[in-house]
Amino acid sequence: MMKKIFGLTSRVGIILPLIVSLPAVVRAGSEVKQYWLDVNPQWLHKSSIKVKGNFGVRASATGTKWIRYLARPSIIYGFGNGIYLSGGIGFLYTDYKESPSQKKTDLWELRPFQGLGYLYRPSFRVSFDFGAKLEERYFYEIDSSDRSEALRVRFGVTGAYKFDAYQDGRYWKVTLGGEVFDTVSGSDVGEKSRVNLGFERSFSHAQRLRLELTWQKQGRLRDNAEENQLFIRLRYYPSWGNVRFNPLRDL
Repeated sequence: MMKKIFGLTSRVGIILPLIVSLPAVVRAGSEVKQYWLDVNPQWLHKSSIKVKGNFGVRASATGTKWIRYLARPSIIYGFGNGIYLSGGIGFLYTDYKESPSQKKTDLWELRPFQGLGYLYRPSFRVSFDFGAKLEERYFYEIDSSDRSEALRVRFGVTGAYKFDAYQDGRYWKVTLGGEVFDTVSGSDVGEKSRVNLGFERSFSHAQRLRLELTWQKQGRLRDNAEENQLFIRLRYYPSWGNVRFNPLRDL
């Protein structure tokens, strides 16, 4: 009986903050501003290395019309005690759709990054991921040939809770995360802060799908004005290698 009570209390403790936070997220940006679609292939070696990619398309739903394409390969190395290092490089291309009243120049961005994180698992169902990342951003405007750069840091934490499914390797998972961004030098554009609410379904040890609702405060690239935006993001994770026992699988 005590075990059941403890299990129920643990679930309520994880789920309740998600339920409480959802209305605030929706009120902050009731209109969806962007749609994101990502494919995140990953290869896991033994228990300490993960090589992954992030290939995606992002599109504006309101205001200035644009489509952004990105490719972001990276590698993660775990030390076995929850601490891990990450590094990679992002390639982003933003295609602005011209209108008679407002012409935009397409934009290239190169984004090398390095990170340090800590994955804490108090139980099989519950996990917390704490991370810090340093990003270098290099911008190139195609039509004007203007160049700019920036250096920023990112700090984030994500909590997750797994619900059992019937087959081995299958589960439902709810995630709630927050992240803040701080530009150290250069152009202070892009994200300022972000809150993510995610619902994930694992179909097997090698495949999972996640739907995310994201509220984000950001500075517009063209005029630095701040605005709140609501995004919908769909992410697919195909995996190869040691998918059953590598603790870095869910990162």
